[in-house]
Amino acid sequence: MSTPNMGLTLPIDHASNDVWATILSSVFDAVDSHNHTTGRGVKVPTGGLDIDADLSFSPSGTPRAILDLKAIDFVPVASSTVTALVGAFFISDGTGGLTANELYYRTILGSNVQVTLGAALNVAAFSGGIGGDYIPASALLSYDAASLSYWHQQPGAPRPWARMRSGDIDIYETAASIVNRVRLKSPAALGASYDVTWPAAVPGSTQLMQMSAAGVLSASSTVANAVTLSGGITNNVTLTGGATASALITANAGVTAGANQSFTVSGTGRYKHPSEELGIHIAAFRADGASAYVPFNQIGYITGFTGACTVQAWIPLPVGKRILTYRQFYNVNGTGASITPKLRRMTIGTGVVNDVAVGAADSTGAVVESQNLTGINHTVLASEGYFIQVDVSQPTHQVFGASISYDDP
Repeated sequence: MSTPNMGLTLPIDHASNDVWATILSSVFDAVDSHNHTTGRGVKVPTGGLDIDADLSFSPSGTPRAILDLKAIDFVPVASSTVTALVGAFFISDGTGGLTANELYYRTILGSNVQVTLGAALNVAAFSGGIGGDYIPASALLSYDAASLSYWHQQPGAPRPWARMRSGDIDIYETAASIVNRVRLKSPAALGASYDVTWPAAVPGSTQLMQMSAAGVLSASSTVANAVTLSGGITNNVTLTGGATASALITANAGVTAGANQSFTVSGTGRYKHPSEELGIHIAAFRADGASAYVPFNQIGYITGFTGACTVQAWIPLPVGKRILTYRQFYNVNGTGASITPKLRRMTIGTGVVNDVAVGAADSTGAVVESQNLTGINHTVLASEGYFIQVDVSQPTHQVFGASISYDDP
């Protein structure tokens, strides 16, 4: 007869004479070597275990795995109790600077890495610094393989798209081995935040891109505000404006119209330009004689007149232009003689003459004189006429001409 768990041979009562010693020797050998494996003793139940120290799964130096494990039920412990462990998971009790009731992983270098964050994974611990509160807020940062793009989405069903904040944005061609990029940058000294809204659709043809005061971009070849152009113009430009918002073009130096191209200004707008100079030749001057105006000869002398006189020349200035400077070129022949150039205006219909600027008398006796009146800044009015007047004391004086510079105010 043998036992069911270890197969021990049992002696038979009053029938195993002379074999007791052999049977007992075999039984004791089996008991001494039993290890509770199959056929070598009864399995040790949970109630028979009393774990009173750390349990090693590599008693012979070879690490072993735990198989068919249902779960591990951690209890919060102080981080100081796991300082001797490496590669271990534990739940913190909140001491040692760790967050209470969170799962931590202790690295082989002795660092405690937080694995959970509240009711979710602590993604920042595994994603190289991507953190924040988007996990508890149920927002989503994901990669979509179908569109080959990363998605940033807010909480919701369906999820709305989320805003992104960053510094400069580098944009590359969607291809491999691309090194050149386009960088979107914010101004270095941005005074205030603002929004830029893109057009709702692309235009049907090439047009100008414009931005409103609200930051709304639009595409149109019609410009309703003041525009300053510098550089060559190679296409037609059409500007529109009303009585209260005139469309103006200020053409800086170097602005030229391309071949067969033009500016079209509608409404009350006008073509504007920088300072221009109008030259007035002696042929335009006439001396006021006793009965008629007398001309100059080719070198500027008054002909057919023997005494003092007044020389005048009308100036064709467009309405709206602003007079900047007036220059008179003349020669005073004779010591003590005088010549006085003036720029004058006359109010049409009243006969009243008003000086725009008056030149000082000059009797220096120099060979050639030039008087330059600056800072006039007078805008030509529709109700006024403008002329140059030169008072000479004797007909030996020479008047060569004059020039007037003007611009658009």
